[in-house]
Amino acid sequence: MSAGPRDGVVDADLRTWAIPNLWVVDGSVLPTQGAANPALTIMALAARAADGMLAGQRSGLAAGADRENRCDAR
Repeated sequence: MSAGPRDGVVDADLRTWAIPNLWVVDGSVLPTQGAANPALTIMALAARAADGMLAGQRSGLAAGADRENRCDAR
């Protein structure tokens, strides 16, 4: 996860910087493997991503509508 496309593959909402409407919701977004089983962390990330998708749908946001501003804010 990163604040901008030059520093990582996904943003804080787990959406990829390169492809609109592509979310990566698995262990590959974690930078390192912890000492414990990451299953609960991955489930929490998936729930957060799902909440974000629903919120965007309910508010009528177009795909990637605010992403341009976040990319330039860096």
